[in-house]
Amino acid sequence: MSDAISTQGTLFQRENDSATMETVAEVQSFSGPGGEASEIDVTSLDSTSKEFKLGLQDEGTISLDCILVPGDNAQDGLRADRAAGTVRSFQIVLPDTATTTLTFDALVKGFTITGGVDDVIKASVTLRVTGAVTWS
Repeated sequence: MSDAISTQGTLFQRENDSATMETVAEVQSFSGPGGEASEIDVTSLDSTSKEFKLGLQDEGTISLDCILVPGDNAQDGLRADRAAGTVRSFQIVLPDTATTTLTFDALVKGFTITGGVDDVIKASVTLRVTGAVTWS
């Protein structure tokens, strides 16, 4: 039997100004975190092949797609954070039996709305992770 985790029930949360977590409404999909470390070339004249060490980890960006809900505190907060350049704490809470939680700080790099015929208005959010992502 598979131990796969369904994405249904995953929560994407933003810390508000009262330092409590609010769930972002109507999230349909997300991608990230998943950065990488830079490579540092440590090859010297004594080396017989190229040699490398890993530099600092870069957790990259997180993309979030949701149905736009004007008046939702968390969605409104994402737009305000983008405008102000605010670093904010976020969480992705997985619906596994252990309730695995990814916690990180990020800047809201982008908040774009889209729409089309026979569709609803959606928001695409891009977060730039700053610092480490903690899994607990």
